[in-house]
Amino acid sequence: MNTIAELNVQISHIDQLIVDARKAKDWDHVHKLYDQYESLVDKCNALSRQLEREQSMHELDDWNDDEKHRDAYNERIVSMYL
Repeated sequence: MNTIAELNVQISHIDQLIVDARKAKDWDHVHKLYDQYESLVDKCNALSRQLEREQSMHELDDWNDDEKHRDAYNERIVSMYL
């Protein structure tokens, strides 16, 4: 599986290839490169969303862990009733 950094390198490379193909006016190649570019951007965005979701779940698990956040949890519960 590709990492976000690897995907960003590939995206940058394809972006440069698109510029070169435009200069050469090779429009068929430009369209093929755009398809690859969009596919990589979609993969990168999906991976970013997945990592954000995992981070969010980890933060939620940490919040619910009484050993780590007992005081903050109690204060939140008390403030709900005041």
